[in-house]
Amino acid sequence: MEEEKSTTAKAISTVDKVLIDLVPGVPAEYWEEIECDELKIAEMEISMTKETDVKPDLTKPNIDSNGKAISLRYVNNAIKVLQYLFKDTQIDEQNDIKKDFYEGGFKVWECTLDLLQYLNETMLPYELKGKSVIDIGCGHGLLGIQALLHAADNVYFQDFNVEVLKFAVIPNIYMNGLLELLPKARFIAGDWSLTAEKIKNGVDDVAREGTPKTGKFDLVLMSEVLYCKENYEKLARLITELLSETGVCLISTKLYYFGCTGSLPEFKEYLNENWPKLSYKTVKKITNKMSNKREIIAISLKAL
Repeated sequence: MEEEKSTTAKAISTVDKVLIDLVPGVPAEYWEEIECDELKIAEMEISMTKETDVKPDLTKPNIDSNGKAISLRYVNNAIKVLQYLFKDTQIDEQNDIKKDFYEGGFKVWECTLDLLQYLNETMLPYELKGKSVIDIGCGHGLLGIQALLHAADNVYFQDFNVEVLKFAVIPNIYMNGLLELLPKARFIAGDWSLTAEKIKNGVDDVAREGTPKTGKFDLVLMSEVLYCKENYEKLARLITELLSETGVCLISTKLYYFGCTGSLPEFKEYLNENWPKLSYKTVKKITNKMSNKREIIAISLKAL
């Protein structure tokens, strides 16, 4: 009992009270110390730096003199919360997807890093100012947070698991010193087939107050969403429902998902055969000897 009290006291002393208040429902000890990773995206290659056992300096600037993002921070121990909430289900970094239960939201995937860098190179900082953005399958929400950082008017974060929104995205907004921008954010959980209707009805699954309402988006961001061909129809329909007439959907993906049913070539073929209103083109190819070939494609409701 004494050891348990000591652990709790240690956790409360190291986790900022603001963070505990933002994400109620889990005992403070399950956060342990704040473990923060930092993505440095201002350089040509994205690097990841551990800030373990160091409370992040929220006054540290995230943008450079040109208005571009220098780095983004995220908590790297949030999966422990999921393990606590669902004790009977084996979830860890090696078992990070369970269909219709948990879709890997507590992991930062490499295609997210590709899209962060692409946005920093091409669309930031000025093109997002005043725009409406949605981060589909957001996971840690780093793409949406980058949009908030660059003055997007409102940003929606969507993930299959509401726990990911509560215990990863919202803490990460805090970690990046953007708590005052939380009223610009809205949070949608659940299957992609429900997303557009939830947005239309003004649903917020985290029940934050003062959030905006919109039906169409200037920018739809997706990363690592093509791993299952059974989702192609949901994704294509969602894109058509969410995009404004001049909007763009950026999908960052591996060409092939070995061991899964989806691939980028098959998705392109599916669009060609079934969705004539959607036009796409490849805007970036990522090829190296360290990982699978990857691409970023841009989709719009008109010819690109």
